[in-house]
Amino acid sequence: MSESERPVEMSRVPTILFWLCAAFMLFFGLGGRELWTAEDRWAEVSRWMILTGDFFHPCINGQPYFDKPLLGYWAIVFTTHLTGGLNEWAIRIPSAVAGMLALWATISLGRKLWDDETARLSGWLLLTCEGFIFWARTGQADMASLAAIMLAVNWYWGRRDRPGFMNSLVFYVICLLGAQFKGLAAVAVPCIAVAPDLLREKRWRFLFTLRHLSAFVLALAVYFAPFIIEARTRGGYSSSGLALVFRENVQRYFNPFDHKGAFYIYLYNLPALFAPWALIFVLGVVACVPHLKRLWGPSRWLVTAAILVFLFFTASGSRRSYYILPLVPFCALFTARWLTSKVPSTLKVWALRITASVIILLAVLEILCPLIWPLLKKSAGVSLPADFLPSCFAIGTLAIAVWVLHRYRSSMTMRLIGLVSPVAVLLLMAFVLICGFFCRQQLSMEVFRNIKAFSANARDKAKSPDHVAFYGTNRAAIAFYMNYAKPIRILADPVKTADFLQNDPGRNLLIISHADYDQLQKVIPSDMKCEVVVKEEGISPAEIKKRKDMLVIALLSGEEKPMSH
Repeated sequence: MSESERPVEMSRVPTILFWLCAAFMLFFGLGGRELWTAEDRWAEVSRWMILTGDFFHPCINGQPYFDKPLLGYWAIVFTTHLTGGLNEWAIRIPSAVAGMLALWATISLGRKLWDDETARLSGWLLLTCEGFIFWARTGQADMASLAAIMLAVNWYWGRRDRPGFMNSLVFYVICLLGAQFKGLAAVAVPCIAVAPDLLREKRWRFLFTLRHLSAFVLALAVYFAPFIIEARTRGGYSSSGLALVFRENVQRYFNPFDHKGAFYIYLYNLPALFAPWALIFVLGVVACVPHLKRLWGPSRWLVTAAILVFLFFTASGSRRSYYILPLVPFCALFTARWLTSKVPSTLKVWALRITASVIILLAVLEILCPLIWPLLKKSAGVSLPADFLPSCFAIGTLAIAVWVLHRYRSSMTMRLIGLVSPVAVLLLMAFVLICGFFCRQQLSMEVFRNIKAFSANARDKAKSPDHVAFYGTNRAAIAFYMNYAKPIRILADPVKTADFLQNDPGRNLLIISHADYDQLQKVIPSDMKCEVVVKEEGISPAEIKKRKDMLVIALLSGEEKPMSH
């Protein structure tokens, strides 16, 4: 290879390394974990769509459930063709793909507004951000909404000087497709974000042209098409997609019916989502405040847009910790720009030093875990998986090895990352620690989660779906894993539940929470015979006491007297 070719090839190394790291972080081990939290709803709705062939009327265990738009379910259904069926892998792939798109859009935006260094650093900050990786590896629609927001903002900045019908149409289609994944925040946030630039540069005049209005109307038609089809083919389906749009976006914003968090929760939730770079971000904001009036161009836009988006989420009456997730890429861009700016700052030096100390401390704690855990094991009352402590030692050692390498060959780590900055080694160490947690340690801890095994055991005990019932609520995860071709009935009345258990002794199976079982025993006739045949295994007595409304058991009518759990 000639000397003239070497710099070109070396310049590709950081880019290739970044995307290899991103692909590994987002996709490795996605199918190795059971469903958790709201993933069960996405999984069960998708299963029911495949089972019935009805892709416009979402159901959980046969019960109408139009709580979210359709596109997220369709993405999962499509993915099943790539994964050989519906499983945890298929359910999470759309979020991981959305994470890749969000990374690309963030880097592309950084390059359009500033330079390659800022763009590359913003990408690494986002990739090694705990909140971003968590949601990119979770089978819900939050990451798809974030990706649509960043793609729309990036599209605007790439074509702001060339407004026209097609460019406007693509912008709105991106936003409204994002809304079909999660909700209208995917429309509101990009529009709010680009508004300062429109107003400052007087580009708002184009909004009132026929070309722009035509593009907007056509994009709306694309958005409303699934809802129109759903309404015209509803039959006996009781839910309404358009009612969902109003309830989840308008009513929830102005007159919330749940998730009424305090108005200040995003002041600490946003830094928490941006860990481990939260301190650098916060001190960057502090350093920026005295100079707000002197900011110009893209930097002024970024700060103004981020403030407006933050106020938009804060003004909503419905607040949850992860609703503010779309601001995380803005935090990455802001932090990258502050770190790459040539303006000297004592706060910048201290932010990097403290963050470096925290990351090194975390690596050291990983190494020391095999020594510390035996001292804590008795008080914790939990036995860790056999491979967990060795993985802690390996992850911590690798992170420290990266730090040692940088101490003696700093040019190598900087070339790998493509950044001439002391933050390069911190990014590599953070990648090792976060990747080690999500791609190894979290998978090891799956031994403590057993709803999948519980469901399989319950299905083995049951004669058929006609002999199974849920008590009190529609349990999506169990319905998904039991995988019956017909709905499992849901019982809410204790008397009818007793009748169900007595009707066909030895055959009828009732799936019930520990808390409901305690209540049910008070009203069940004393001479009724049943036994607990399946329990969630590996759960400590303290955990059962704390989460009685969530942990489940299965009762089978039989010849033995009721047994204690």
